[in-house]
Amino acid sequence: MDVSESMSGPKLSHAIKSIDILLNDLGENDYVNVLLFNSSVYEWSHESARKNETFRIDDSTKSSIRSFLNTSIVPSGKSDIIAAVSRGMVLDRMLWLSGALPENAHTMFVMITDGRAPGNRSEARFIRRHIRKENILSQIPILILGMGFDANMDFLENIAEKSNGFAEKHH
Repeated sequence: MDVSESMSGPKLSHAIKSIDILLNDLGENDYVNVLLFNSSVYEWSHESARKNETFRIDDSTKSSIRSFLNTSIVPSGKSDIIAAVSRGMVLDRMLWLSGALPENAHTMFVMITDGRAPGNRSEARFIRRHIRKENILSQIPILILGMGFDANMDFLENIAEKSNGFAEKHH
């Protein structure tokens, strides 16, 4: 989830509500991790857990994520989408290699952002190419929720389509 300065206010509130809806849709056989990003990438984890883990969905996990999102976020910085996707890809590879996920698990990324990162077309093109290249081995679908009336949907839809995902705008 994007926690850059451009996500301040209603966008951030809506993003947190969107995660709450997603958590409600997950069942006890599902696993989750939450990465927050702005100029850096931050990984949520249970207090007693190590980083680089994924967590089976249960009431405790849902409660911990909700508490973290509602008390720990101060929007700041710019949006580094490349760092967020790269960190997610590395985490996914580490989890598979360590055997932390069941063999029948399917990975997907849900990115919540306004997509306001690219300053110009060449930068947007660089970001899209980098993400596509990063995802060539894993082929993880990226589902994107574009937040706000000013969400850069052309950019976000292109990222999603290239990963066999989809993008949807939320106001």
